[in-house]
Amino acid sequence: MPSTQPATYALEVNIDPRHPSPAGHSPAGLPPAGVRVQLTGEFDVTNASTIYRLLHHMLSAPHTAALTIDLAGVAVLACAGINTLIAVHHAGRRLGREVRITNPQPFVREALEITGSLGLLEVSGEAAPTAATPPRDDVHRGAA
Repeated sequence: MPSTQPATYALEVNIDPRHPSPAGHSPAGLPPAGVRVQLTGEFDVTNASTIYRLLHHMLSAPHTAALTIDLAGVAVLACAGINTLIAVHHAGRRLGREVRITNPQPFVREALEITGSLGLLEVSGEAAPTAATPPRDDVHRGAA
């Protein structure tokens, strides 16, 4: 049974010269920024809309050229979390911004693959399994 602990957000803003800001998106005198967001805890229906608003706000900022979402600390990824990642990806495309997903736990990568989202999203790296990673025996694939 998942815990009731909500996802927490660790935010870090970096200047990333490899991802130039699209024309007209960087205020004069400011370099383009690559924004990195690290999510930890559970990413589900209880917080998906809040996380979407946070990520969309950061993605829409005039100085943002790219958004990296680090999922290494995500202990639970529900359908609402996957839908949020897809919605942020589409928002990034509309805004001409790059959205990357990094360091998913193995079970998170598997959920993205099973749902067909892995091919849509730009996903790189894989976090080492942690104590928060559910054991394979806990993965339910339907009735036996």
